[in-house]
Amino acid sequence: MSRPEEIQAQFDTNFFSVINVTTAFLPHFRSRKTGTIVNISSQGSHLALSGAGIYGASKAALECLTEVWSNELSPFNIRAVSVVLGAFRTSVATSNSKPPANTIEGYDFAHNFHMMFQARSGQELGDTAKAAQKLLDLVTLKTEKPLPARFALGEDAVYLTRKLLKRRLDELDEWESYGMGTNVDGLRYEQTDW
Repeated sequence: MSRPEEIQAQFDTNFFSVINVTTAFLPHFRSRKTGTIVNISSQGSHLALSGAGIYGASKAALECLTEVWSNELSPFNIRAVSVVLGAFRTSVATSNSKPPANTIEGYDFAHNFHMMFQARSGQELGDTAKAAQKLLDLVTLKTEKPLPARFALGEDAVYLTRKLLKRRLDELDEWESYGMGTNVDGLRYEQTDW
């Protein structure tokens, strides 16, 4: 299990620092009525991997905030996109990844995930130069369509994100009857596109 200071450090790096930097330059974007915010997330935000829960939660928070910014800032002609990265050959699995200081017996999958993650370092599918070019192509694209608020980058990220979203939709359909029927008598939800 992660200690409170490890959890805070993860959120400080992956979430709060992004807010601090963005709020520093956002007034300039608003006054210019243009700009693009690109936040780097991870497929870990979707995969809910045992052993990477705090990391995934910090990236999920970043994705949610980026989507909010995408909506809130569009009247200022400011775009925001969260890049949901797949596995790329970087140092994240070695120099930037530390197992929690406290380990609890019985969390074998979580412990094994950390060992496997580090053992596979340098063998990831993704090429960072190709990813950088794809991202540059995306943000410089001349189009009237808004950029996606959440953009999966990498074959594994595209595949796994699609698989997860389909699974979530199937789960929503399967359990729908338990989630419905909670309105005050006589009131109906007016379906809107917000």
